[in-house]
Amino acid sequence: MGIGRFAFTPVLPMMRHEGALSITGAAWLASANYAGYLAGALLPLLISIPTYRGIRWGLVIICLGTSAMGFVQTLSGWMVLRAVTGIGSAWVLIFVSAWCLDHLKQVGRLVLNGAVFAGVGAGILVTGLLCLAFMKAKMTSTQAWVGLGSLAILSTALIWPVTRAIPKSERKLPSVRTWNLEANRLILCYGAFGGGPAPLAKSPQKNTFGSPADPIHFQVHLGGLDFPCTFHCKMSRCRGGELTD
Repeated sequence: MGIGRFAFTPVLPMMRHEGALSITGAAWLASANYAGYLAGALLPLLISIPTYRGIRWGLVIICLGTSAMGFVQTLSGWMVLRAVTGIGSAWVLIFVSAWCLDHLKQVGRLVLNGAVFAGVGAGILVTGLLCLAFMKAKMTSTQAWVGLGSLAILSTALIWPVTRAIPKSERKLPSVRTWNLEANRLILCYGAFGGGPAPLAKSPQKNTFGSPADPIHFQVHLGGLDFPCTFHCKMSRCRGGELTD
């Protein structure tokens, strides 16, 4: 999910440096991905999707959508691919977190909850480091997309057998809880988080960053901080007895 959702940020300065994408085009691609992410989050509320299928479909969509970015050369095609990849990214986050958190609760391992979300930070970090290596090797953005897609395929191959181990009793999302003030607050907070680093990471203009690699360094630092902080936060809350149902 860290690859599918955040790969565009480190590849964008490479595309800009090559003259393949304008700032306006970058904004459209980012918007398409966000729209797909929102659609992917809403779909499970409208249709019944078994958990293991949601995870598998999401992973396949991320692999195909990310890899295909290296074989398409039009803005409209890129927009479609980023939107579809956004749907896959949302499904992976929703279905994996719903299954994992419920499973960890059943086995009494709440201390590992943070590991679920720390994985996103790890994906962001690895994606940024790979793109720095791609730039140093003077690879093109097309090659970078294919390389990241290949990494997604490899990761999916390793994860795929795990989805077969999901018990039938855990193969559907838990029922949606009643909307209340707390739920609305969580939605607002998560929405505010979505508007945080995104504008900075998506605007690699000369008057903002000194070199094409600067936005990639920004993503590397973001992922490097997100990974340990998310994991440590959950562990600290569990040890302090603050984590409740």
